[in-house]
Amino acid sequence: MSDSDALNVLEIVKQYGMEAALSKEIIRSTPEVRRKYFEKRTVLHANMNKVFLELWPLLHTKKRERLVFVFGPSGVGKSALRKLLAMIYLREHIEQLNEDREWIPLTQNELDQKSERYSWREFYRGGLMAGQEPLIDCKILPRGPLNRSYVPTGKATIDLWGNAYAENSERRRVRVALVDEADKLAKIPYRDKEAVTNPLIGLSRICPHYLFGTYTLLDLRNLNGQIARRSNSFHFPRYHFADPEENKEFQKALNGLADQLPLEERPDLAAHAEYICRRSNGSIGVLHDWLADALDVAMEESAPTINIQHLRKTQPDDDSLGRLEAEAAAGEERFLGLDVDYKDATTALANAEEKWIERLGEKRGQKERDSSGQSKETRHTGKNNRKRGNRRPGQMKPRKIPIGGALSQLRRRPTRAKG
Repeated sequence: MSDSDALNVLEIVKQYGMEAALSKEIIRSTPEVRRKYFEKRTVLHANMNKVFLELWPLLHTKKRERLVFVFGPSGVGKSALRKLLAMIYLREHIEQLNEDREWIPLTQNELDQKSERYSWREFYRGGLMAGQEPLIDCKILPRGPLNRSYVPTGKATIDLWGNAYAENSERRRVRVALVDEADKLAKIPYRDKEAVTNPLIGLSRICPHYLFGTYTLLDLRNLNGQIARRSNSFHFPRYHFADPEENKEFQKALNGLADQLPLEERPDLAAHAEYICRRSNGSIGVLHDWLADALDVAMEESAPTINIQHLRKTQPDDDSLGRLEAEAAAGEERFLGLDVDYKDATTALANAEEKWIERLGEKRGQKERDSSGQSKETRHTGKNNRKRGNRRPGQMKPRKIPIGGALSQLRRRPTRAKG
């Protein structure tokens, strides 16, 4: 995407509320209204903007068999990115949508794990709801030549729901499907790899699916070559305060969120940037939730702005922060290890390729030797040679010769009597 296109995207974001200017009416509203207002606010920071500009061209490509994996740490802003993509994409096709009310160009399926064991049933159900499919629980195969033992139980199997999901996507002409919290698909109990490989390949054939989730998505991304050749991967990282460039971009995002707080006075959050960055794990989503809680405390105290005491009262506790840091660090190490694994695999593949080429050369040489030897043996073959069993002239007929050789046999042969 060119710079002009990027500027147009930013203008659209500002126009449709992602970075709307704070009005005095909101500041004078009730605490509930002000809280809801800030919950809907976000900021298009550097990392989000980078991943957005990488994903946006893919939404307009004609390649259908595609799985796009967008992974990053918890609370980094993947859900906000998904909503931003959907909002701008639908806004882009608003005229066609008004003309064709049956068409759904984009669906959003946010996976919700309501039980300890997630399954594809919940995934297909969420996809059918996103496609506005009626009678979702009644997707059962009617009586017919292929189903003579039909019993009207009123329940649909996972396969039937999967077929209904594919049929709904085709009928609604869905171009793109966005799936949030897709890392739950990697936690489905499977008997073998084929039990997860086949549904993923089936999703790519229905329409391009964009899977947003944590680093657990790497388990699905690296299952086998069939999924790898249909996939594109994008990393949505957090900010590290120790890096000067990332520190600078984090402070820009912090100032952007400070501008959206519905308070009488704008808080000076940049003065506590290092403390805020480390306690939020460098994730804008975690920071947004933290500031929302601090806003509640400030409104309860009728404070004109948020101060450092409000931040300390509502900061993430040590247990949750430690869990976030551990998962983010492990995921980043695994992601960075992909390059090392790729180099090791490339070296192993190069060695295997050399052995394969060497083996092919040996086989070709053996075939040439066999063909040349066979041609010498069969060069003098003809009708007479076939009677002799393909023996050359002067070659004795193979027979068992006793000890002493043929000469001793001639000497022992009795002479015939004359007359």
